[in-house]
Amino acid sequence: MTFKLFMTSLTLLYFYALLFLVPQYNTIIIPGLLLAALIIVMLIISQYLNKRSSTRCVNYLVLLSLLTGFMLVMRIFHSTFNIGYYSLSTVIQDIISMIILASGAVLTAKKDFNDSDLMRYLKFIGTIAVLSGILALLHADFSMARKANIWQPQYIWWGLLFPWSYLLLYNIIMKKNTIFWNILAYGSSVMYVVLGLLFEKRVVIFELVMILIIIVLAIRKKSFLELLRTSVIAISLLLIGILMAQYIFDFKLFELIRFTFLRFTIDSLIYFDRFIEFMNLFYTYPLSILITGAGLGSYQSILGVNNINLHIGWLNFIFKGGILFLALELWIFSVAIKTFHKSKDKLEKYISACVIFSYMVILISSSWVPSPILLNFSFMKFALLRITESSKSRKMIARHALGIHGLELETLSD
Repeated sequence: MTFKLFMTSLTLLYFYALLFLVPQYNTIIIPGLLLAALIIVMLIISQYLNKRSSTRCVNYLVLLSLLTGFMLVMRIFHSTFNIGYYSLSTVIQDIISMIILASGAVLTAKKDFNDSDLMRYLKFIGTIAVLSGILALLHADFSMARKANIWQPQYIWWGLLFPWSYLLLYNIIMKKNTIFWNILAYGSSVMYVVLGLLFEKRVVIFELVMILIIIVLAIRKKSFLELLRTSVIAISLLLIGILMAQYIFDFKLFELIRFTFLRFTIDSLIYFDRFIEFMNLFYTYPLSILITGAGLGSYQSILGVNNINLHIGWLNFIFKGGILFLALELWIFSVAIKTFHKSKDKLEKYISACVIFSYMVILISSSWVPSPILLNFSFMKFALLRITESSKSRKMIARHALGIHGLELETLSD
């Protein structure tokens, strides 16, 4: 029942992801978001009252809740002095974002949380991703590149391919090399890259570099033949996808790669909007914003446009919650790095890799929209806290058992 209710809220978030760019549907979006948030809150309270969550997950949830209250207070304080851009809708959306950021506590609360729970979730979002990618390819105009495709239906469908990285890491690290998982993992990845280059999205190139580094680090201790086989499969499927795009959709790969790279240099740094956002934090707002945050519902005005989030995700943490929010997220990030580096367990390696990838990607992209992307980010973070606590418990039990065994041997020898 819990899983079904959770999937209901996730489905509502998918509808939001499809409709939020269409102003005339705003009256439909807000009630749907509120219902999704209400379901998640009820499930979190239920899990918390049943005391089923791990101590680490509960601690993170409590800190997140306290931080949410603190950010609401800061919003009232700063709005009194006309700092930042506020409206009722921005506050509602930010509160919903915080609820979704806490949503991972629901699926990870089971005492016997394991790979099968993760697999059910990934199957759901992976299937939607592949279907969305197919629709995006069918709608895309490959003859006109970015100009004719950006902010069109195909652009929104492409955004729902976000699980590609989690699916690819799952397939490689967890060794789920079945036909179904190969279609989900490699199919979504190829479509994400092809469409991303069509839209000339610089983040795609950055993400490819990041995920390649993570994959190499994750399987660095495996045999050379296994590494070679994985590389051949990945490259072959990518080439097949590109060739299909070339002959079916007239996809000019090298030309689109060139256009994408040109977007790194076509604007000077002074007029680069991400840089302007960054500088505005220091020039437009008082230093106290960096310490306390501007609060929930705070949005920046950039280039004459209000009600937008910072494109750099880490800055959203600072802008909304100050150093407290940043410190909380940095702690999770450090746990992920430590687990990824030290753990030999496949599930721990996989989940920590997903968390690291998410934090690295928001170096150049937003992390603050109440959508399935934020929910997936939350799920992986709570799963990380859950498995690291379980791992620590297993080690303590093993040490205790070894201690008793050693004592018995010592007694026998006496």
